[in-house]
Amino acid sequence: MEEKEALSTIEAVSQQANAIGHVVFSPDIAELNYVFPENIALPIQQKLSLTMLAAKDSIYAKRQKTLSLAGLLQHPLILYAPHGMENSHLYMILQQAGRPNIKYIVSNVQAFYALLNNGDCVALGLQNASIAPVENILAIPVRTKLNVYTYLLINKAIQDEPAIRDFQDIYLRYVLS
Repeated sequence: MEEKEALSTIEAVSQQANAIGHVVFSPDIAELNYVFPENIALPIQQKLSLTMLAAKDSIYAKRQKTLSLAGLLQHPLILYAPHGMENSHLYMILQQAGRPNIKYIVSNVQAFYALLNNGDCVALGLQNASIAPVENILAIPVRTKLNVYTYLLINKAIQDEPAIRDFQDIYLRYVLS
């Protein structure tokens, strides 16, 4: 398993018969409105909700029950961007409401959660994304008209294999639940 940016993931699944991938897609954001090659199946497509991730004991978690995407930009942000800010789907989503107030950019998920737990910053999260919930972190709903999805990508050459069907069941049960 390897974490790649979306276009590399799409290319790998298209070119490698045994490849499976996962991308964040949005028809409302040009940079996330991917065109998928004909040999890629999209068997699982789930709509995601945007959230503000905040430490439970932070001032941000205590005063917000919900907020707009523009309101999120007013807070100091941590951006999880393992392939750089310009390739981050989270950054592309944030930009739809203006210029984000980014305090930290991190490429390591443990460092991301450590900074978030400090309580002096918040982050954009995607509900039902593949990062497991973490103790002491709240997910506060973000109001937006943006449609954001997670897509499972499978090369059509292997889509009917029993192991791939089993993988899809596990993906639905553990990743998207």
